[in-house]
Amino acid sequence: MARHAGARSCSVEVTVDGLGRRLNLVVRDDGSGPPPGGPGRVSGLANLAARAARRGGGCVLVAAGGGCRLDWTAELPARTGGQGSGR
Repeated sequence: MARHAGARSCSVEVTVDGLGRRLNLVVRDDGSGPPPGGPGRVSGLANLAARAARRGGGCVLVAAGGGCRLDWTAELPARTGGQGSGR
């Protein structure tokens, strides 16, 4: 995002819901934002959206106060016995 938008700064926030079932990724930049009427070249965004969809999630890019915000979500695989159980 930042490279294509001419952004000077970018932030990334990664969270997992309390049950450990859903990953949320938010990327913000202070660049030019998406072009009016939607993005022009969408191959990268289409790839991100396809990856999220394969994991039961979604991908949305929106203009956000002098830049843009990308929200990406995905369902996480169920934990099995020994993984992350603290034992």
